[in-house]
Amino acid sequence: VSIEHAVFPKLAKEGKLFGHEFKEIWIDIGKQADYLRANRILLDAEPKKRFLGKDVNVEEGAQISDPVRVDAGVNVGQNSRIGPYAVIGREVLLGRNVTLENSVVFPEVTISDNASVRGAVIGEGATIGRGAEISEGCVIGDYVTIRDNVTISRDVTVCPSKEVTENVPEHKRII
Repeated sequence: VSIEHAVFPKLAKEGKLFGHEFKEIWIDIGKQADYLRANRILLDAEPKKRFLGKDVNVEEGAQISDPVRVDAGVNVGQNSRIGPYAVIGREVLLGRNVTLENSVVFPEVTISDNASVRGAVIGEGATIGRGAEISEGCVIGDYVTIRDNVTISRDVTVCPSKEVTENVPEHKRII
């Protein structure tokens, strides 16, 4: 059902449609690209371009490029590259040589050594295997396991609690 094409006209006809003037920022985040864009806007709006929560451990050689938000208890492994535009939830474990940029990672995720995540949303409790690649436009659901050396191509959605053991071509949904 389309709210703007089905619901709003009916409410207007019944005299039950009202509005409220909102002077702050509002972004429809119903699509992955819009969600990431909203996070970029919010990171850019923060006066402090690098937020590191309590007990964040950044190992030797790791590089963090602003703007970023890293919540409590995160471990960033040796020689990893984080940011720009990375939002990392609490208790995330990033292995060695991880690349993470323009992405949102929810809490309690593990991204293993030599993995790459660019332009993606990674759900809570997901595990990304060693050498795995997650491409632009991907949404990896909660508690998903991506096995070692698997490539998830552009615009792939993996539903929660799935295990992905082989490469996935562009524009697919793993249900």
